Amino acid sequence: MRKLLSVVLVIGVLFGVVPCFAQGDTHSQVIYTEIVDSGATTLITAIPVTKIRPDVDKILGMEVIALTSSTVVAALWDSATADISSGVEMISEFEATPYYAGGAFFPFPRYIVKGIVVDQTAYARVIIYYVRN
Repeated sequence: MRKLLSVVLVIGVLFGVVPCFAQGDTHSQVIYTEIVDSGATTLITAIPVTKIRPDVDKILGMEVIALTSSTVVAALWDSATADISSGVEMISEFEATPYYAGGAFFPFPRYIVKGIVVDQTAYARVIIYYVRN
């Protein structure tokens, strides 16, 4: 009787419905991207709040790509306008060389309070990765 009970218990554990770690809201979200090219001039771009929404969307990371044979730098700021002179917080800054793109995904999604401003040098492409709740 004990053997039968232990066999039934093992079969129940093996074939029981158990939610796995990949089944959850955090894994089923769509990752959106926003791409900003600077062209031949240094550029400061305020992303419209209709695209990346403060207090709703979360920044996952960014990538910087050099479009020519020069080194480029780009930074993300938490600001409502393109004026990043004072009172705004820098989210991240990365540099890219002609051979290596710069950037990373953050360990935790980054909340936006005011908006997103991209400050980049000439001939740089910035890709922002974010999720929408």
